[in-house]
Amino acid sequence: MDLQQTTHQDEAVVFRQILLNTMTDGAIFLDRNLQVTAWNRRIETMTGLATKNLLKQRYSAKMLGFKNATTGQRVAEGRDPIAQLLKTGDTVKGEYRIIGRNGTELSIQLTATPVIDAERQFLGCILLIHDDSMQLDLKRQLKDLHAFSILDPLTQLANRAAFERAMEMAVVSRDRDNEKFSLIICDIDFFKQINDNYNHHVGDQALVAFSNILQSFVDEQDVLARFGGEEFVILCRGSDLATAAQRAEEIRKKLNQTPLEMLDGKFITASFGVAELRPDDSPTDLFIRADTALIQAKEDGRNRVVTSAPPQSIGRSDHESVREAIRGVARPSLEGEAIISDQFKTRTPIPVLVEKLRSFIVEMDADLKKVEANQAEMTIEFEDRTDYSRKGRFEVWIDFVEDVEGEGTGEHGRRTYTYMRVTIRLAKRKWFSTNVPELATDLLNEICSYFMISRECDIVKAIEPATEPKAR
Repeated sequence: MDLQQTTHQDEAVVFRQILLNTMTDGAIFLDRNLQVTAWNRRIETMTGLATKNLLKQRYSAKMLGFKNATTGQRVAEGRDPIAQLLKTGDTVKGEYRIIGRNGTELSIQLTATPVIDAERQFLGCILLIHDDSMQLDLKRQLKDLHAFSILDPLTQLANRAAFERAMEMAVVSRDRDNEKFSLIICDIDFFKQINDNYNHHVGDQALVAFSNILQSFVDEQDVLARFGGEEFVILCRGSDLATAAQRAEEIRKKLNQTPLEMLDGKFITASFGVAELRPDDSPTDLFIRADTALIQAKEDGRNRVVTSAPPQSIGRSDHESVREAIRGVARPSLEGEAIISDQFKTRTPIPVLVEKLRSFIVEMDADLKKVEANQAEMTIEFEDRTDYSRKGRFEVWIDFVEDVEGEGTGEHGRRTYTYMRVTIRLAKRKWFSTNVPELATDLLNEICSYFMISRECDIVKAIEPATEPKAR
């Protein structure tokens, strides 16, 4: 062999080694006796096994610790990919798990290719191993993100967004298949007292316990969701009003018979509003009727089921609905400087917000001062949940206005939004009471929570405080 031929062979070895060590996949060469002749840098990184310790070693399934990709069970000798290649003489592809660096498992895609010479003699085989863990992690993250987008993180029920999509699909099914749907809205009675008398952690435990009870009354075809706070919804497929109301009554009775450990064996009760989807209903129409029935259940004494009455406000203006929904006697307007004046943007229709406002007034025991067009004025006594000695007395002004944005039709065309402005002022304190202005922010958070508005996501702007809010 002359010097030039030797030089070419040496160069070929160098080229081969550089090729192997710059590959993004792991590569293993086995000779005809299944001894390791090459073990590149990538497979070292993946497994933590050094080349010097593997060269000339005979291959075995234990070397990489092959496991079934689905079950995680270790692949037995004789059933590993190399054994399959030797039996068939063909290329073997498959998904496996192997033991990686520091004992961690890697998900891999393996290709084992036989090396055959011109005389069809078996010279060995090449194993290419692609680390699929990052891709699987990405898929898992996307799956988790999708779950986050449709599930309530506390109860693991469907969230409001998923429920609203289900409501839209229910209307489509009604129009296409003449299918019946009914809606149950339920709200835990005096839930604020649970948070006040125990703590928010116990309140969360009570919400989970409540959701578990609801789940025991729900069929696979139904949609159970946490709508917000302590309010839950059940979209009952194939149920008329009477059937859904009966189910709500069964849930109510179950609650009255179920002591909760986190509440020291006490019971929680809930109020229920039930409505049936009518031929011309939109999702909003159905929700408003069920929510109105729920508010009536609250006003009638709580711990009861109320079914929806025929709608009374169809075709009337929003400000007439506001006047009827939140009745009060007009009194002198508010005085004093505004502490907070924020404006929010939401896709929730004004009629739904009005019903929420009506319920908010009842729950907060607010003193309603004035109702004017689409505005309401009230006084609220509010206390710090962590220190009951810190209390505030505030005048609150809430008003709504709708606006249509965009052009064209369809999902990305014209959309109706509601702008909600909340103005909070410090009220004159009574002679026996304290007044803590800093609680205004906590009160605003309470209002946003009640109306399912995110201060971070839905705020349009913090309006410059003024002594008298003006209608837009």
